Amino acid sequence: MQVTLWGVLAASVAVAALVDRQFAAPAVKLAAQQDKPPLHYRLPAGWEVANGSEDDPRIVALAADPATHRSLAIYLQHFRGPLLTPLDYLQDWGLIADIFGQSRPEQISPLAVGSVQGVRLIGRTTAQSEQGEYLESEMVVCFVYPNHRAVTLWLAKRGAWTQADYNLMNLVAASLKMDGVSQQ
Repeated sequence: MQVTLWGVLAASVAVAALVDRQFAAPAVKLAAQQDKPPLHYRLPAGWEVANGSEDDPRIVALAADPATHRSLAIYLQHFRGPLLTPLDYLQDWGLIADIFGQSRPEQISPLAVGSVQGVRLIGRTTAQSEQGEYLESEMVVCFVYPNHRAVTLWLAKRGAWTQADYNLMNLVAASLKMDGVSQQ
């Protein structure tokens, strides 16, 4: 009887280890540093990359992974006037409306990279493709630096967020460097 129980226990532990390994978030790798002075950043390795956008001069980089239906845009904007919180910047400059449309973010949380304070917004929108409408998840991370520059990361994908998506945004956010700004 005890041998049977030990056998069942060993089999359960083996199955749990296998399941844990299969569903663990895959390691995210970043490519070499890109420079768009005063901003320096790293994008996901293996993604298709375009530098900037003709339609929006605030966009310094676009990256896409067709296999996972994910896209990432990096915005850089220099603004005048009082220094804003990241959330105030997103609202005042219309990025929340641009990204979420009629929807509103479902989750807003603070985020910091070193001494630079930021905000993370998560929500969903309805998007259109040749096959019809689909639900798209949106994750936005924004930092406002003391030099009156704002950097916004926008990750969009079909389907629900995974831990790998959070890991990806955290790594890209941690790679941001702004000339003349200490992030200690």
